[in-house]
Amino acid sequence: IDRDTETVFGGRKYDFEVVPRETTFDLHLRIDNASAGEMGLLFIGLREFANGSAWIGGNTSRGLGQVQIELDVFEVIEGRTGLLNYLKAGRGDLRETKEARDTLERDKVHAFLVALTAREDNDAEETAQSSGT
Repeated sequence: IDRDTETVFGGRKYDFEVVPRETTFDLHLRIDNASAGEMGLLFIGLREFANGSAWIGGNTSRGLGQVQIELDVFEVIEGRTGLLNYLKAGRGDLRETKEARDTLERDKVHAFLVALTAREDNDAEETAQSSGT
C-alpha cells in the first residue's frame, strides 16, 4: 500500500487480515537442550510480551500486532532425574503457581546474566591480551 495515495502499487494483490481484540490463542513452547542461560534469554523475551511491550506481525506502526502473553503453567524436565520422572509419570514437573513460575524465571534470567557477564569478562581479557597489556 502506498501510504500517500492509499492504493495498491501496480495492481498487486493485497490481503489484510486482523483478529478482533480479546481473541485468545493457546501457545505451547517446547525447548530442547537449552542451557540455563538460553532459557533466561527466552524468559526475558516472554516477559516483554507479558508486559505488552512487544508486537508481532505487520503494520505495528499503525497500532496492529500488540499481544499479551499470560504465562500459566510451565512443565519442566531437567536433567536425568527429570527425564526419568517424565518417562514414569508422562509429564514433567509442573510449575503452576505464580510463585513457582516467578522463581523459575528469576533463576533462569540470573543464569543468563551470569553467562553474559562471564562472556564480557572473557572478551575483555582477550582484548587485553591481544593488545599486549
